[in-house]
Amino acid sequence: MELFLDNDIILKLSSANLLEKIETIFDSTSSSIYILPTAKSYISKSKRVLTKYRQNTIKEALKIISNYQTIPDSYVDQNKFIKLSKIEGIDSGEQLLYSLTPSSEDFLILTGDKVSITALNKSSVISSLQKYFKNKIVCLEQILINLIRSEGFTDIKNNIEKSNFCGDDKTIKICFNQTDAVESDVTNCLDSYISDLKKQAPNLF
Repeated sequence: MELFLDNDIILKLSSANLLEKIETIFDSTSSSIYILPTAKSYISKSKRVLTKYRQNTIKEALKIISNYQTIPDSYVDQNKFIKLSKIEGIDSGEQLLYSLTPSSEDFLILTGDKVSITALNKSSVISSLQKYFKNKIVCLEQILINLIRSEGFTDIKNNIEKSNFCGDDKTIKICFNQTDAVESDVTNCLDSYISDLKKQAPNLF
C-alpha cells in the first residue's frame, strides 16, 4: 500500500506521537510512504508551523519523514496539475496530491485539508479525477478511528490530549475533550464528522 501525506497530517499526527503508527493501520512500510517536495522545508521553516507546534513535535516530524520518500516527478500528471490550478480552494500541496498517478492502484491520500476535498468534489474541471480518487482519500478523523481500533482508546486519547488535540484542531478537540467521554462517545463524534464530509463530497466517498 502506497500512502501519500500532506503536511497537515504529518504535523497533527506527529504532535500526538502517532505518525509512525500509520504503517501498521494501513499495512504499509516507510519506503512506501510519500511526502510533498515542500514538506521538510515547510515543517522546519514556516512561521505558522513554528508558532502553532512545539519544537519537539517539529523535530520528531522531521526525523520520521526522513525515512519517507519524496513524491517523484514521474507520479505527477502535469496536465491534471495545470487544470487543478483553476479550482478555487485547492492549494499547491493538494494540487500536487490530486494530480498523482501512482504506479499501483493500491494507494491512499491522507489529508487534513477538508476544504480541498469539497472543492474537488464540486469541480467539473476534471470529473474523471473524482472517479479516480473515489474512496482513495482519507481524512484525519478516519485515521484516528483506525488508530483507536488498532492501538486502544485509552492510549490514543491520552496522546491526543497531551498534544493539545493535534495542534488545537477544532474537530478533534470537540470529540476528545468531552467531559467523561468514553470510547463510544468519541468514535460517534468522529463518525459524525466523517459522515458530514461524505455528504459534502459524495463524488469522492
